[in-house]
Amino acid sequence: MKNICFIIDNLAHCGGTERVGTLIANELSKKGYGVYFVNYCASGIPFFSLESSIKVFNLLSGYWE
Repeated sequence: MKNICFIIDNLAHCGGTERVGTLIANELSKKGYGVYFVNYCASGIPFFSLESSIKVFNLLSGYWE
């Protein structure tokens, strides 16, 4: 399985970068990729829904699943 990692400022925001990133990540996950997000500023859960197999790591406060 191939893996891909997205690095983003904050998945809890509702902006375009977060929306497009989650759309791409969800589709890659459905195609069998291992998908990860490195979230620089952790402040709550992601605004847009993510596939259950996608892992989110918060750089400043550990791991959120």
